[in-house]
Amino acid sequence: VAPVDFYEDIVRRGDEERKAQITGATSSYPYVRNRAMESGRFINEADERAFARVCVLGYRLKSRLFGTEDAVGQSVSIGSRRFSVVGVGKKLGNQFVNDDDFIQEMEGLYMPLSTLRKFYSGEDGPVALLAVKGKDMERLGDLKSEVEASLRIAHRGAEDFRVMNIAEEMLRARKQAGDQIRSWQIVLGAIAGISLIVGGIGLMSVLLISIGERVYEIGLRKAIGATDFEVFLQFLAESVILSMMGGALGVAGGVGITLWAGSFFPSGLPIQMDGLAIALGTALALGILYGIYPALIASRLEPVEALRSAA
Repeated sequence: VAPVDFYEDIVRRGDEERKAQITGATSSYPYVRNRAMESGRFINEADERAFARVCVLGYRLKSRLFGTEDAVGQSVSIGSRRFSVVGVGKKLGNQFVNDDDFIQEMEGLYMPLSTLRKFYSGEDGPVALLAVKGKDMERLGDLKSEVEASLRIAHRGAEDFRVMNIAEEMLRARKQAGDQIRSWQIVLGAIAGISLIVGGIGLMSVLLISIGERVYEIGLRKAIGATDFEVFLQFLAESVILSMMGGALGVAGGVGITLWAGSFFPSGLPIQMDGLAIALGTALALGILYGIYPALIASRLEPVEALRSAA
């Protein structure tokens, strides 16, 4: 459980000043809200007990007040009081997902809840927000009911609060996203299948054209002792090599695109090695599959007929 309170004031550092949301939080806040630090540390229990004048700057607020300079260990003024900066929060969201809550957090700062209530918002008022995190996803409904019951007892039966199960909304959104991803997987799978068929036909056509241009070579090889199986293996190997070269280029292009797209996300995009292995394995299988027919045609050419037709 992470109690949270809010206040708004001017944050100053030298000639720079910004109006920012100040969030009073406890040491459990990063765990409950899944927040990480860019540098320094978050508020701890000792800060809360001592009403310490320490703060953690949001990612954007730090950039606007300190630029590229390290903010940890320096101080800012909040209203008429000075606070020591003990940490800087990590960037939230990405280029595609950057909602208003993330922006407000990154442009604000955190301080101990006890300090906020003592010096700014008042110690007698109710806490603005209680953030609760559970371990068991299957018991979110029970957790919500328990929180509601506890708050009802604490408020002596008054229904002057609202409990929101954000996890349910997240699960619903995840399910919708999963359905959309599956639909796209079907569409992209169909496109990939058609591309493989077209590519395989192209590979087979290239080999057939190559055989037509090398009839004399095939006849000469067979005339001096090459067996049908050796000719078959030669053209099958050529088919596999061409297919693997195309597969390697495709894998390199896919890795490059993934790395480029991952630069827009703070945590990047993962590159699955088993996926790369499947891609190369598919290229190998297609090389064999589409190379069998041209290789059979080449291996069955009669040496005399081949030499005569080439002449």
